[in-house]
Amino acid sequence: VSGAEAATVAATRRARLEKRRQLQLVLDLDHTLLECTTDARAAAVRGVEALGDVAGRPHWVRLRPGLAAFFERVAPLYELAIYTHGSRDYALAVRARLEAASPGLKFAGVVSRDCCPDLRGEKSLARLFPGGAARALILDDRLDVWTRGEDQTARVLVVQPYKFFSARFR
Repeated sequence: VSGAEAATVAATRRARLEKRRQLQLVLDLDHTLLECTTDARAAAVRGVEALGDVAGRPHWVRLRPGLAAFFERVAPLYELAIYTHGSRDYALAVRARLEAASPGLKFAGVVSRDCCPDLRGEKSLARLFPGGAARALILDDRLDVWTRGEDQTARVLVVQPYKFFSARFR
């Protein structure tokens, strides 16, 4: 994306958000919204849902308690996006599961490691919002992935990591 294209995209996004009176909320998946496992023992645990095959392997997820109520509250206020170090197939499967569980919930974008092979353990809003992210807020269980390169820590709300399976399957 050229500088001029990025500026046009950013201006269009800014105008859309101002018209809707919204901000952007960038959401991490693993240990923030949910925990995922490929351990088949998860199928027998109450509250765990099958995500299906992702990259040829069955996956199960446990959503963070209160997630549906969280989405109900934030969806009218924010344009939602997913940013994960997981694969694109995984991110899209989780997005489909979250949108199916919460009527009216829609994610405007998804960034995964497949989109950005240069991630190397870091995240950047520039990958999701070329031309600027002046109206963006980030919800993640890790602050360190947002400090490399351009420091974006002022935008990050850090949550306690949600680790459901790690306490059960060792």
